Amino acid sequence: MQLNDRFGPAKAAVRQALETIDDARVAVAVSGGSDSLALMVLLQEACAAQGVALRVVSVDHRLRPESGAELDKVAAICAARGLTHDRLEWREWDRQGNLQNEARKARYALMADWARRENLGAIFLGHTIDDQAETFLMRLARKAGSTGLSGMRARTWQGGVTWLRPLLATRRADLQAYLDAQGIDWINDPGNEDAAYERVKARRALEALSPLGIGPEVLAEVAQNLASEDRILRGLVRDFAERHVGQVHGALACDAAEFGALDPEIALRLLGAGVTWINGAAYPPRREALCRMREALLGARRHTLAGVIGLSRKGDIWLTREPATEPRDGTQLGAHWRVRGLKPGEDLRELGADGLAQLKDWRGLGLPREVLLTLPSVWSGERLVWTPVLAGGEGPRTPRAAEPIRASFTNSLADH
Repeated sequence: MQLNDRFGPAKAAVRQALETIDDARVAVAVSGGSDSLALMVLLQEACAAQGVALRVVSVDHRLRPESGAELDKVAAICAARGLTHDRLEWREWDRQGNLQNEARKARYALMADWARRENLGAIFLGHTIDDQAETFLMRLARKAGSTGLSGMRARTWQGGVTWLRPLLATRRADLQAYLDAQGIDWINDPGNEDAAYERVKARRALEALSPLGIGPEVLAEVAQNLASEDRILRGLVRDFAERHVGQVHGALACDAAEFGALDPEIALRLLGAGVTWINGAAYPPRREALCRMREALLGARRHTLAGVIGLSRKGDIWLTREPATEPRDGTQLGAHWRVRGLKPGEDLRELGADGLAQLKDWRGLGLPREVLLTLPSVWSGERLVWTPVLAGGEGPRTPRAAEPIRASFTNSLADH
C-alpha cells in the first residue's frame, strides 16, 4: 500500500470534521505523543486549505520532572511550523482520588477555560481506534450500559466548547508511520507502560484477546452498534425534553406528573443529561446514583447529586446548581454565565442569600429559592445593582445582560 493510500482516510476524516465547524479559528490539544502530534500536522494542512487559523494547546500536569522539557519540544515543533503554542499548568491536585481520572478532568477544564478566554469554539483531540477499544474494555469492567459502551463520540459539547475526535477510525500505528514519513519524533510517556494504570491494563488485555480475533476494529464496531441503539434512546429523551422540560435561568423544570409517567430508563437518562448539562461534567453520574435521585424526586424529596440539586415545587421537578462561591473572570462567572455591560467598580458574583435579601417579594417570582441563589448578579460594594429577575432592572436587550455559557438543554442532548 502506498503511503498516500494509507494516510488518505485520516486526512479525509480531519478535513471533514473541520468542515463542520463555522469558526474561523480552532485549536488542537497536543501532548507530544504520536496521536496528538499527527493530528496537529494533519489539521494544519486542512486548516491551510480551508483558511482556518489553528492554535495549539498543551497541558503540563507537573506529575513528572521531565514534563516541562517535553512540552518545550512541542513548543519547538510548533514554532518550526509557524503555529502558536499555549501551555497550561495543572497545580491543584490534592493527591486524592484516581490520578489519571483527576488529571483528565483537570485537563479538559483547563482547556475549556482557555478556549473560552480565547474565543475558540472547538478543540480537536487525537483519540484513535486503539483508544476507543481500550475505553470499551475499561467501561465494560465498570458494568456500563449502552451509553458507556457506545464509546467516545466523534463530536461532543462540554464546558462551552465543541470537542472533535476525527481519528477514531485510525490506528495508532498508522499515525506513527505518518510522523516517520514527516521526519517528526514523538514523545513516549513512560506512564503508558505502567501496569498500575487502568488504561495500560486494558491495552494488555486487548493484546491477550487478539488470538480470539477480538481487536480494536472489532470492539470499535461493537461500540458503534451500541451507539446506534443508544441514539434511539437519546432521541426519546430529547423528544420528551422538547415537550416537557423548560430551561429557566440556567435551571431545568419538568412537570412532576409527566416525569413520574416516564419509563424508568428514559427518566434515568433524562436525569443524567440534566445533571451533566448543569454541572458541566464530561460524563453523567453512575446509574445507581441516578436511581437514588429518581426515587427521591418521585417521592417529592430534595436530593443532591454531583453538585446539582433536585427538588419538587408546586407540581414541578427542578434541577439546579448548588450555590457556590466561584472565581470571577472579567465578565464571566465560572463556567456558567457571561455578563455584558459591567461598569468600573462593579463586581460579578452569584446572587446568594445576601442578594436575595435585597430582592423585594422574590417569592412572587414563582422560582425556587435554590434557583435564585445561583443567578448571576452585579454588585457595587454591598449594594445589589442588577440580576436577571430584579424588578425594574434592565432586560436582556440592554447593555447589561447575562447569557449561559452552554448550548440549550435540548440541543445538548445530541451529545449525551
